[in-house]
Amino acid sequence: MEHIWFRNSTIGKLSTNAFFHLTHVSYLYFRDVTFKNIERRAFGKMYSIGHLFMSGVIKVEESESSLFASSSIEELLIEGLKGQLDVAFLLGANIRNAVMRESKFRCENGDEDKVTKAPGSSSSLPSTRKKSSITFNNVTSTVLVPHLLVHFNQIHFHNSSVGSIRANQDLLRDHSCNNVSFNFHKTVVDHIESHAFNGLSVDILNISNSRIEHMSRLAMAGATFDRIQISGTELRVLDELVFADVRVASLEMTGTRINRIPLRAFENSQVGNLTISSCEIKILASKAFNNSRLETLAMKNTIVNNAEPQPFVHLQVGLFAGYLWISFY
Repeated sequence: MEHIWFRNSTIGKLSTNAFFHLTHVSYLYFRDVTFKNIERRAFGKMYSIGHLFMSGVIKVEESESSLFASSSIEELLIEGLKGQLDVAFLLGANIRNAVMRESKFRCENGDEDKVTKAPGSSSSLPSTRKKSSITFNNVTSTVLVPHLLVHFNQIHFHNSSVGSIRANQDLLRDHSCNNVSFNFHKTVVDHIESHAFNGLSVDILNISNSRIEHMSRLAMAGATFDRIQISGTELRVLDELVFADVRVASLEMTGTRINRIPLRAFENSQVGNLTISSCEIKILASKAFNNSRLETLAMKNTIVNNAEPQPFVHLQVGLFAGYLWISFY
């Protein structure tokens, strides 16, 4: 079958397994459709679906988690969606390329037990995965839970707004996820909560030309990063211990405005190369780097308006072949 269309329709309830064993469909279209209620796995167990498109005006009044669990979809496009989505609506999907754009939705917290045990959840992810990506473009979402998107290798946010980035402490209890990259470009994030990336192994966390309103203590703790790159971005409120216990090979901040690097910001962190270049730091607090271990620390072409006493006290730099290079303007 080549095409299935739903147009100018209202669906009262889309039940679990509504499209059960739908196979070899090139295009499944929904245009100008209102969903009153979408149950768990409503689009589950579909096989060899080429393209699933939702466009026009898509309204979702209520939905549950794992909508596409155990389905094989080459391309998913959701455009013009408004309403409510479960925070785990994409959990367990096998989607090669997903795009959400021009959408505004609030995320509700589903039943935690159902989320962690959903078919196709991260605990059952194969050790080797096909390359896959999801892009959010001009999207407003109340919540992002990184753990619920780790079946994608690449997660991109462009021109978007996210209320909070938070962890799901239980989801990865028995499984670690590797080779995941997060990119935020021209995006506003209201709050990165504590342990937001807990349990993940992240290739790249890239934040560019964006604004982070608030980062809680231990925001990056519990995860392992290869690279964190922050450029052209404003970091407004950083709590004490914001980068404490972070494990990262390379952390680079370029052209970024930071209101305050707070007390014990990097305490007990292990950083290979930390570079702060062409940034403006209003306040560099005392003991900001207390008990941190860095191979190299380079601060260059950077304006520090107020450096409090002893910001580098008890800093361990270059245990093997590192250097400390500081150039304040």
